[in-house]
Amino acid sequence: ISTLGMHIEMACESALAGQGGGPASETREDDDDEEELGPFHRLNLQYPGIKRIHQNPDLYAVENFLTHDECDRIIEKARPHLKPCLVNNERNGKVERDPARTSTNANLPRGEVPTVARKITDLANCRADQLEILQVLHYGEGQEFVPHTDGFSGPFTACGFEQSTRLATLFCYLNDVEVGGSTYFSRLDLDIRPRRGTA
Repeated sequence: ISTLGMHIEMACESALAGQGGGPASETREDDDDEEELGPFHRLNLQYPGIKRIHQNPDLYAVENFLTHDECDRIIEKARPHLKPCLVNNERNGKVERDPARTSTNANLPRGEVPTVARKITDLANCRADQLEILQVLHYGEGQEFVPHTDGFSGPFTACGFEQSTRLATLFCYLNDVEVGGSTYFSRLDLDIRPRRGTA
């Protein structure tokens, strides 16, 4: 089991309204990006160990975000429930299998891993009810998810939310691998190697 995928999504309206208060209004060192990109969700840039990997688009990493015990607990909880991955087909609105994504996944209730949920809300600068369902992904040998984006062209209904959109993605590596397993950002030519516990 290689990654715990966590998507942070909130209603479009609350993202725009958040400019005036609440977690979305925290200050950020590079407010100039907002003029170029428009309103977006601000992470907790004071989170211990956070470091910027790339700017515009913003990519951050936190080593040792998860403990080895947390990684093991997530794997143990998810393993019996792994099933082929499904994707949201924007053309027909259905959630279905896609040959572009050959991995398996399992959903994990936040209540099963409360320490992980707290860390995610602290880093993402949001409330627990603004989190999408935790997804544990397993990539076996030769499995992949071809280049894609985690965003959607507009509000959708899935993963426990109605008419919402995804504002940020947080994923954590649950184990180390000798070969493969990296996350490649093709437009940036940036390859992130997996390290257990890193977000």
